Amino acid sequence: MIVVGTLFWLTGFTTSWGFPGIENGSITAYLSEQYPDSTWFRIVNTLVTVAVLLTFPLQLTPALEVLEGWCHPSVDSLLPPQISRPAVAVAGIE
Repeated sequence: MIVVGTLFWLTGFTTSWGFPGIENGSITAYLSEQYPDSTWFRIVNTLVTVAVLLTFPLQLTPALEVLEGWCHPSVDSLLPPQISRPAVAVAGIE
C-alpha cells in the first residue's frame, strides 16, 4: 500500500507541477482551454472520450454482478445438494 500511495502522490505532484493552472482537474480540458485552435488537442480529447465510452461497461461490471445476484439467484442454489459417491479404485488405474 505504501508503494501504491507513493505512486498516487507522485502522479498528483508531477501533474500539479507540470500544469499549475488546472482548476477543474481535467488535463485534456485544461489543454483545450490553453490551446483552443489546436487540432492535436481536439483529436486527443476525442480519443479520450472514445476510450471512456468503450470502457464504461467494464466499470459497471462489479455493480451489475451484485445486482444480478440479488435479482436473479443462481440456479445452482435452488437445486438440492448432490450426494457425492466414494471413489472406487479400478485395477491398474491410480
